[in-house]
This record gives sequence, C-alpha cells and structure tokens, in this order.
Amino acid sequence: MTWPDYNDLTDAQASSAFQSAAAANSLSVSGLSAIGQLQLACANLLLGDAPVGDIPAGEIAPGTFASSSSSPTGAFTFAARLNVTGAQTAAAGVATGSVFTITPTAAANNDTLTAVRAVVAAGTPGAFTGLVRRGIAVDAFTVVGDTTPGNPVGIDVGIITGTGATLATALRLAPPTGAGTNYLISHTTPATFNVTAAGAILTASQLYVGSAQPIGWTSRTVMQSTADGNLLIQNAAGNDFGRLMFGSTTTSYPALIRAAAGITVGLADGTAAGGFLGVGIAASSTSAITAAAATTALASIRLPHGTAPSAPVDGDMWTTTSGLFVRINGVTVGPLS
Repeated sequence: MTWPDYNDLTDAQASSAFQSAAAANSLSVSGLSAIGQLQLACANLLLGDAPVGDIPAGEIAPGTFASSSSSPTGAFTFAARLNVTGAQTAAAGVATGSVFTITPTAAANNDTLTAVRAVVAAGTPGAFTGLVRRGIAVDAFTVVGDTTPGNPVGIDVGIITGTGATLATALRLAPPTGAGTNYLISHTTPATFNVTAAGAILTASQLYVGSAQPIGWTSRTVMQSTADGNLLIQNAAGNDFGRLMFGSTTTSYPALIRAAAGITVGLADGTAAGGFLGVGIAASSTSAITAAAATTALASIRLPHGTAPSAPVDGDMWTTTSGLFVRINGVTVGPLS
C-alpha cells in the first residue's frame, strides 16, 4: 500500500489526492478538506497488523476531524492499537501525556455516562497456556534522578463531588469469580496483603490505623488505643461495655462481664451466675475461685490488715492487727490467731 507525497501540494490538492488514494486502498475517508484535518499529534498510529503504508508520521487516514483542527469528532475504531509517544513540557505546573476530555450526554433516565472505558475481549488462546489478561496496566516508573522529588502516585483519582447522590465512590471494584481464590486487591506477592472478594483483609505483616483512630463494627463494638499500651473497648455509643467472651457465646464458655465499676467472671451468654476462676491453677467447676497452693514464696490468698466493716455480711472475711475475723450466721467470729 502506498500513499501520495502531498507535502508540497495545496490543501485542496492534498485532500483530493489523499481521498483518491484512500478509496483505491478500500479505506473510507470523509469530510477531509485540509492538511490540518489529516494530522494527529501522535508519534505512531497502527491500523491492522502493521503501520498504514507510507502515511507520514503524525498523520491519520480514517475518521472525521473538526474544521481547521487536529481534534477528531465522532467514533474511531482501530483494529490493532494506538501508540502515543513524545515529550511533554509542563505548562502551568502540569505535564500530561494524553488527555481525554469527554462530555457524555444522557438520552434517557438512569443512563450510565462513562468518559473512558476499557473492554478486554475474550480472544482465542489457541494452544498457549498461562496467559495473563489485564484490563489496565500502569508500568513501573521511578523518581530516581529527580531533584527533591515529590510524592509519586500510580493512579490518582480526583475529588468526586456527589452532592445530592446517595453514595459516591472513588474506586468501585466488582468481586472476581471463578478462580481458586478471588481477591479484590492483592499485593504482587498475595501472601503479603490482599482483600478478598468477600471483603476480608488478609496481611502477612502489620495492619495499622491512626494513633487516635478506632477500629470497630458498624453500629457495634469499637476498640481504640487511648495511649501506648492502653486499649479501650466500648459500645457503639461510646458509653458502655457488655462482655468479653472467650471461645463461643453459649453457657459452655466463660466471659468477663462489666458490672457497674466491677468485673464479673460469668458465662458467655451473659449469665453472671455459674462462672468460676482459677488463680495460678486450673479453674474448677465446683469452686467459684480456686487458688494455687501456697509455697515458701507465695501465699494462696492475702487479706491485708484493715478495719472491721461497720455492717458485715455473712461470709465476709477480714483481718486487723488483732487477727482474722469471719462473719458466720449473723455473728462475727474472731479474732482467729
């Protein structure tokens, strides 16, 4: 396929020669009346399996352009790929390689208006295996060599103003399906960090939030670190706490239950009665509190000397410098020495 050398022709001559050559090569070209309409600011345009004949670099064959402009109007279909290369000098602080400025117009209620869309066709793999299909790929880049570089960003999504909308989303991902494991987001080494299709976050390293930020469940419990080494657990309102359960939620498992300013060792279903505690020894279901046997270095229980209660209750025990006292059946027994 050859194309005329129209660089020395007038606009009208070039247009006529170009369209004649296009027709001879079975290409449809319409609405082209000037050299400026045949030029596109890109370094290499590929149509089909190879560059189009002898079209000079930076020029395009099919399509329609606005008058006296190199901006195309209407739809363009490329059978292979469009390569845009070249150097860009920053203007007003910004240098941009390619810009798509699209103004979608709705035709009916609930239309979806999309500026740029990437469609990955299924294709035919043939006998090849291990093929990797990618919708959009951002190649690796580096700021090495920049003088005091700023913060690089792979994909930058600007602010979306969703005034009046029910929900605005900067980045929305549909869960993949069909694979042995499906991730919404994955590190290049999946064992390092990933978010599953079900929304679970899995990481092989640390997961941090801001020092004053909570971690919680919607309309439920919230955890927050009030200071280094301190952990606060609250209800959603931030003014109470129920219980901390261990193992399950039934009466076969224990729980620590908040009771005013105290803690009760109870059952996981919230029942206060029935809990039992072991101190330095396995808990026993036949004793509310079981203490380890005394040793030469450790007593089983310690009741420091104090003052006798003014209204003791049966079962109370206390010590003073006079000895040990016990309240039994309405009578104080002691001192025992």
